[in-house]
Amino acid sequence: MVIALTVGWLVFVVLQRILSGRWWLWLLVDMVPPPVFAVVPVLLLVLIAFTRCARKRWLAGGAALSLLLGVGYAGLNYPALWSGSGTPTPPDSIRVLDWNPNYWYKFDSGPEEFYGFLKSRNADVYTLSEYMYREKDGERRRLRIDDMDRLRAEFPGYEIAVRGELVTLSRYPIVQTTVLGPGRDVVDDPNADFWPIFRAIKVMRTDLRVGDRVLSVYNVHIPIHVELVSPTDNRFWDYPKSADPNRKEHLRALEADVRGNPNPVVVLGDFNISPAMADLDGLSSLLNDAVGKSTDFYPVTWKYGTALFSWRMPFWRVDYAFTSDSVKVHRYELLPAPTMSDHAAQDLSISLPKGK
Repeated sequence: MVIALTVGWLVFVVLQRILSGRWWLWLLVDMVPPPVFAVVPVLLLVLIAFTRCARKRWLAGGAALSLLLGVGYAGLNYPALWSGSGTPTPPDSIRVLDWNPNYWYKFDSGPEEFYGFLKSRNADVYTLSEYMYREKDGERRRLRIDDMDRLRAEFPGYEIAVRGELVTLSRYPIVQTTVLGPGRDVVDDPNADFWPIFRAIKVMRTDLRVGDRVLSVYNVHIPIHVELVSPTDNRFWDYPKSADPNRKEHLRALEADVRGNPNPVVVLGDFNISPAMADLDGLSSLLNDAVGKSTDFYPVTWKYGTALFSWRMPFWRVDYAFTSDSVKVHRYELLPAPTMSDHAAQDLSISLPKGK
């Protein structure tokens, strides 16, 4: 049994490295909680240590190899062990708050709690998603909203960019706003059906004038990769096949724009990608993950719960903040808001290099 477990797990980890991000059906396997890539091989090593077996050394080597190959998928934030407290934040730093509030404030909270939470962070830049309502009894019905009067009243002096479900608020002047990917040619007509617009506009770049520099802020909400329904439902198997190329189109457009952008860059949002998935490899090779300034050894931004569970499973990080080399991150903090959203907010302080 120990032999089968050890060999089986090693084969699984190898397949994860080969197929994640390359085969649409593997998106279902990508749902596995990332910590298992560290926990399982450690448990196997413990089990092997107490097993009488002629191939004990080979088994231990296989378990150690699976740990070596898979620990990078576990989502562990090693800098938190020695430098996760961040660096002193200068008075002229830029405070940024990113959050997926779960269909604005229509499910579990009201506008007072919602706007109170946002204003309590006193951020210079807010990147928000799911600026819409959803009918509770509808499978796919997303409804456009217009909360602009309330936004302007709650955030006087801020400039606001809205495209589809994405909202960016800034104390700094907005120089330009651009939609990337499949939504770049979509006309955000307030009288049109919102569902196609919601599906198309997932990446919005907003250039901000910060002193004598231009800071490019990317507000991102990549579509989900699976339908969280019963495996007996055809949608569970059909959805990943159509979602995979759509997700990659958004990600490739984002990567291409970042690659050609000479400005300091901040990319934030709900990517619906866990650390166990290879989909972020391209962006990670271009930018730096701000989580290194967090004090959380295992950062979690999304908790999943269904009617089968009385608690939300805290195993996934799907929200990220990336910065270019020219942007210094002083602080990164995750702020759970369980009465309003299943996503934690990302709160960070950054600064830009002086001069042009």
